[in-house]
Amino acid sequence: MPADPGRLRALTARLAARRVHLRWSELFGVVTVACLLVLAVTGVLLATWYTPSNDLVAYDGPYGPLQGATVTEAFASTMRISFEVTGGLLLRQTHHWAALVLPASMIMQLLVTFFTGGFRRPRRVSWVLLVGAFVLALLAGWSGYALPDDMLSGTGLRIVEGVVLSIPFIGTWLTGLMFGGPFPGQIIENLYPVHAVVAPVLLALVLVARAALAVRHGQAEQPPSLRATLGMRLWPDAALRAAGMTGITTAVLVLLGATSTISPVWSYGPASGARSGPGASPTGTWASWTARCASCPWAGRPSGPAGP
Repeated sequence: MPADPGRLRALTARLAARRVHLRWSELFGVVTVACLLVLAVTGVLLATWYTPSNDLVAYDGPYGPLQGATVTEAFASTMRISFEVTGGLLLRQTHHWAALVLPASMIMQLLVTFFTGGFRRPRRVSWVLLVGAFVLALLAGWSGYALPDDMLSGTGLRIVEGVVLSIPFIGTWLTGLMFGGPFPGQIIENLYPVHAVVAPVLLALVLVARAALAVRHGQAEQPPSLRATLGMRLWPDAALRAAGMTGITTAVLVLLGATSTISPVWSYGPASGARSGPGASPTGTWASWTARCASCPWAGRPSGPAGP
């Protein structure tokens, strides 16, 4: 059914009549939306090649040091994306950088909203929704962190298992529910739906609800010294500025993915329940430090005073 031209003109007139702030801090919401768009596009593409499975296979890819090693299908598919799929490493790294920038931009949104009083009535629900969106972003990031099943993410899962087990009364039950058996169980199969469907859908719903409330209530009143900055039309001026900021943010994320190595799973190796990853835990850090210092003059000396 074609849109009514009269209603479109009325909507355009209402948007043009609304004014928004010109402060740079208002752009963090645009950065958040840009990160979500990048995550959605790269995530859908990565899902076409990723295999969410803890089943063991022999690695037979082009990376020589791991030839013949026993790895999970999740790790093998991550290596295939990184080394065999055209542009796969760029997608992985851009996805990872966007996943790091997203919570940072949401933290800045929370700070701006708090220190400008944007959480007060009638915007309390919008504030609660923003906090909920931040929690969902952390859930999506943590569940995705474990999916490559490399040594670093495997060590992180070991830490999570210990934390959950320490919960009184229900820790053992929660661990069994989360892992589906003895570590590592079926953790990849359990986390993949959370990362790919549950968290993104809930996050999108929360942000849409918050956007609807923002349209309804408008921006919060500002101190007198800042009210003079309220003057840019929502349409088309602010909309075009937001589109430009979205393009800049996307370009920066792609540039980071193309030039800055992040999550080099081939260097960490496959996850192992008997070993910890580099820098992922105090034990792993101490073990790697002592291995490097095995030939030091003080190596092998007793740590305490000599006995009689």
